Amino acid sequence: SVNLSGPFMFSFNMETKYFEIYTAYPQLYTPGDANRWSQAASTPIYTTDYVNYKGFVHVASMFKFCATLNWDVNWGADNGKLTPGGSDIKVEANGCYYVTANLASLTYTTTLMTSCGVIGDATPNGWGGQTNLVQDAANPMIYRGQIDFNGTGEWKIRFNDNWDYNLGGDMNNLTVGGSNIPTPGAGKKTVTLDLSKFPYTVTVQ
Repeated sequence: SVNLSGPFMFSFNMETKYFEIYTAYPQLYTPGDANRWSQAASTPIYTTDYVNYKGFVHVASMFKFCATLNWDVNWGADNGKLTPGGSDIKVEANGCYYVTANLASLTYTTTLMTSCGVIGDATPNGWGGQTNLVQDAANPMIYRGQIDFNGTGEWKIRFNDNWDYNLGGDMNNLTVGGSNIPTPGAGKKTVTLDLSKFPYTVTVQ
């Protein structure tokens, strides 16, 4: 018998009757030069299947993925693939990135968020175009702007002027691809999006 505690992943091969047990990590930390290489100070990315991880991260020029609050289990990148203990993962510009990691295929992506705004029939440009928010100069994970909302309709957060990356649903727990958000009522209101911690939130005041 085997006594285990905590989340684990099992891999079975029915033909060879061989199986493996892996530790399942609920999140990956993203230490890098933006957070002085501190796991605790980094923005974690999360998973629903213990294989695919994704989320928004501040990267200045380089970072790594870590499964723990130390360097015991970490991945860098070599030859375009995630590598245990590998080289630093480098990006071209300082900013907010949407990153993904697949621990089974050892693949990853880093996409710079070049713009962020609100969109929807409750907003000035309707569903045809986003009204951009301004990225905070001190914290690129925070976006803010004054929006003249309509009294009816709905809205969402959208990035890069396309629908590849958008947030909706509960304003205190925004999700990628989440549902439309009801209008907060007619008038000019300050919208603040905070991606610096999870869950992601947006306030309208």
